[in-house]
Amino acid sequence: MSLLKGEGKVLILFGTRSVVSGAITHEVYMARPDLSGDWPTAVIFPSEWGITSSMKELARRLARQGLAVIVVDPYRGEPPERAASLEEAEAVFATVPIDRVLRDGADVIRYIENPAGFWSTAEHGFAVIGIGSAGTAAARTAAATGAALVLVSTTPDLTEVSGPILGLIGKADETIPESGVADARNAAPYSEWVLYEDVGRDLLDDYLENFDQQVFDDAIERIADFVETHLSFS
Repeated sequence: MSLLKGEGKVLILFGTRSVVSGAITHEVYMARPDLSGDWPTAVIFPSEWGITSSMKELARRLARQGLAVIVVDPYRGEPPERAASLEEAEAVFATVPIDRVLRDGADVIRYIENPAGFWSTAEHGFAVIGIGSAGTAAARTAAATGAALVLVSTTPDLTEVSGPILGLIGKADETIPESGVADARNAAPYSEWVLYEDVGRDLLDDYLENFDQQVFDDAIERIADFVETHLSFS
């Protein structure tokens, strides 16, 4: 593997993998350092468009910062068209039962927590990352597991979340209610929120029109630092 200047610290392994749970096979996207060691692990519940090239790039960039990353597919292989508008993608996501998304996420978590596995060291703990409409599933997963939580372009109900929280929000994101961040801070007073000026919903999605590379790079570093801080191994 090659490593471009500025992309990160380590070489990585990455690709699509099948995770079997009972009669269900989940197709997930994985990226992790191509080195031995204990790697802090993050589970991503992706944006309304599912596992896109942008979500894969996010996973790879985080892996180059020293994380093991796995992306859950909420659509089970049937995502909306990539050319769909945000409203159309949100409407498709709304048809997916959240209980199914939570079960699929739990299946993936059991896989990475297995101490007999080789892929990560998530048995020591993991973080959950929720993007856009998947924020609710991510928050409920973090509440159920005590995991550290990263939220991007979303302010779900956080009253049941007990672990540390990092929120990344574009101030120009019209889908976030004006009181959204304030309400989230009130629900989780020790959470940390970063508000990016002149950035909208397309915080991590280089496919969208107003994507900002500097904001993306900053977000990668903040997420990696947050996960490493809360999942350090001695």
